[in-house]
Amino acid sequence: MQVRRYKARAAVKGRRIETISGRESWDLRKTLPKSAVPARTEYDVGEGALHPGSIGPIWRAMIRRAFDKGALSDLTADDLAQLLKGVSAHSTRVGLNQDLFASGEDLAGIMDALRWKSPRMPLAYNRNLAAEQGAAGRLIAKIG
Repeated sequence: MQVRRYKARAAVKGRRIETISGRESWDLRKTLPKSAVPARTEYDVGEGALHPGSIGPIWRAMIRRAFDKGALSDLTADDLAQLLKGVSAHSTRVGLNQDLFASGEDLAGIMDALRWKSPRMPLAYNRNLAAEQGAAGRLIAKIG
């Protein structure tokens, strides 16, 4: 496994064209501003990047192996087949989104952690959990 770490870079203002000296090459990109870049870490596992379409089959194979070894004893073969139809690479993002919401994380924290640009999708994925944990859900829990 290869790990690459990149340092954060501060934003850079674009330069005025008059400030570029004759010794510098006339590269007009120097006049453009550069936005800040956060620090990041990249990991390579294997020789090439995984194709986005390969993530779902990897998850399905892991679930099948767990089922074959008896780790999912509460599932029948039919349940497993139905489950595997719904598993995709996006399942992990949705599941983590729901787990963070259920643990009490606020919407801003969830959006930041999972890089959601809009609150629409995280709220949509959590609508059933919100109903269970909202005022009506707490009332029903007290009554029931």
